[in-house]
Amino acid sequence: MLLTAGIVFLSEASAVNARRPAFTHDGLIVDSRDGLAVCVQVDGVPREAVNAPDIAVRQALNSVSGHPAWDRGGYGQREPIVDVGCPGRPVMTAPSVWRDGSSFVGVPRPRVSVPSPYRVWVNVLSDQRIAEVFVGYPVRLRTQAEEIYCNPPVGSTPSCEATALGAYLTAGEFNDPSLLKEALTFALNLGGLGLPLGAQLR
Repeated sequence: MLLTAGIVFLSEASAVNARRPAFTHDGLIVDSRDGLAVCVQVDGVPREAVNAPDIAVRQALNSVSGHPAWDRGGYGQREPIVDVGCPGRPVMTAPSVWRDGSSFVGVPRPRVSVPSPYRVWVNVLSDQRIAEVFVGYPVRLRTQAEEIYCNPPVGSTPSCEATALGAYLTAGEFNDPSLLKEALTFALNLGGLGLPLGAQLR
């Protein structure tokens, strides 16, 4: 089951005719975002297995906001927005995805003309799917790019970056506040890597 029905997303339509967003040097990735927005979706899991997803994510973000780099990342500009439902299905649910040792093969890289407002997609998948594609990976390392955005090329080469990172958890992990906090901390690049989001994904 994909939990998206009845959701009103932050508007992207108004941005289509505006100037194309530029990349930033903070954690929001693009300058079309005026603060942090996170979406959460449940895919392949009974709805009742997940406790109040938007409230859980807000509470976890409140805890993460104590990180010393929170403001430097651009996340403290306003109260974070949390929506239930994301603009697309999680990339790791694609049938093409499989594991080859420690590598992922066949992961879609959706390219968008306008980045969504959502810097992080919290994806709650079934225990079986998490085991299939993330076996041996701790929660903090279960991240994948959900959107790729390319600025107009300088010369002949466009500048492309991941503008949204998906964090992947089982329902049991999502319902554990400490694990949800860990997943969000690393998805927001507050885990001590000190690298731009795109640099982590290349």
